[in-house]
Amino acid sequence: MPCPPPPLGPASDDAANAAPALPDRQQWLDPFPDPRLRSHLGSDLVDGTPKAWFGPVRPPFVPASDAQGLALVLLDAGPDGWFALYRELYRTDAPLDWRNQRYRARFHDPDGKIAWDVDLGGHFSRPDHLEVQDARFAGGVLYFNEACQTYSAEAGGLCSSLVALDPAGGRVLWRTPPLVSNGRVAPIEPGGARYLVTGYGFTDEPDFVSLVRRDDGRVVARARLAGAPENYAVDGDTLRVHTARGEETFRLDALDTSEPKLVPLSR
Repeated sequence: MPCPPPPLGPASDDAANAAPALPDRQQWLDPFPDPRLRSHLGSDLVDGTPKAWFGPVRPPFVPASDAQGLALVLLDAGPDGWFALYRELYRTDAPLDWRNQRYRARFHDPDGKIAWDVDLGGHFSRPDHLEVQDARFAGGVLYFNEACQTYSAEAGGLCSSLVALDPAGGRVLWRTPPLVSNGRVAPIEPGGARYLVTGYGFTDEPDFVSLVRRDDGRVVARARLAGAPENYAVDGDTLRVHTARGEETFRLDALDTSEPKLVPLSR
C-alpha cells in the first residue's frame, strides 16, 4: 500500500498555494490551531491527537475566514471546482447555550470565481441543538446533516437529519427523518445508482449505517453497527464502515430495485 503524503501544515495565502489543476475530489480539514474548533468537524482523535487529513493545499482565492469571521473548516476539490464550508468559532468566554452556530457554504469554479454562497442557518429545521458535522456538494446538490450537538434527548430526538439543498435556488429539496446522520456523508454511484452513505451513533445510543436515496431522501436501507460510524469506503458492491470498534463490511445488494439492502459480511 503506498504511503500517504505528509500532513499539511496550516494553509497560507501565498501564491505558491495556487493549484494549477484540480485533483480528484478530496476532503481537507484545517489542522485546527484554534482550540475552539476542536469539538467540531475533524476533531476525531487518533492516539489522543487530532486526525491528520490529506488533500489539496488551499488556493489563495479560498479565504481562511469570511467577511463575518467564520472559519474555513472543510474544503473539497473536484473537477468542477472547490466546495468550502465555514463555521462560527465557539465562544469560550460565553455561557453555554444550545443555539445553532452560524455556517456558510460556498463553491468556487475552477477559475476561482464564486458560483454560489449560501447561509445554512436559514435552512435548519430549528434554531437550537443542531450543528453540521459533514457536508458534500455532488451533482449540483448540497448535502449536509443537522447533527445533534449532544445527546439526542436534549433536543427531544429532533436532530441529526440529513438535508438536500439546491444551493443556486436556495430551496430545501428533502430532509430525512431525525437520527439518521451525525457524522460523515459519502455520495456513491455504484452501477449508476445514486445514494448517500451516512451513519448515526453516539456513546450509549444505538449505532447505524444508512443508505439514503439521493433523488428523494428516502432511507432505503439501514444496518446496526457495533460502534459509532466514522468513515466509509466503497469498492464495487462492497461497503466498508470504519467504526469506533473496528471495521464492518456489507454487500450493497439490489441497488437498482426499490428495496436495496445492506447485507452484513463481516464484523
